[in-house]
Amino acid sequence: MEQLLAKAQDNGCDFDIGGNRIGLYETPDGPKLLFNRLTFPLAESMWDAELVMGEKNNLFIFYWEGQVRVALRFSAMPEQFVGMVRRLQNIREGCRKTC
Repeated sequence: MEQLLAKAQDNGCDFDIGGNRIGLYETPDGPKLLFNRLTFPLAESMWDAELVMGEKNNLFIFYWEGQVRVALRFSAMPEQFVGMVRRLQNIREGCRKTC
C-alpha cells in the first residue's frame, strides 16, 4: 500500500477525504485510480465517474463494471481534486475512442 501511495505522490495526485485515500497515478500499463487498498486500471473501458457539486456538499462516484465502487460525500473540495476529476474525464474520453 505504501508503494502505491508513493507512486501516486510521485506520478499523480492523492487525497485524504473523509478518512479515505483516493488518488490517480500513471503506470507503464496506463493510469490507475487508487481508493484505500483498491486499484482500478483506467485503460480499460469498464468504468465511469461523476462529480455532483451541491451548494453545501459534493458527491464523487466511481463505477466499475456498472457498480458503484467508490462514493465519497464531502463539503470542502480541494482545487486539486477538481483537477483529478477533469483528468479522469480526459482519460474516459480517450478510452471511449480507443477501447
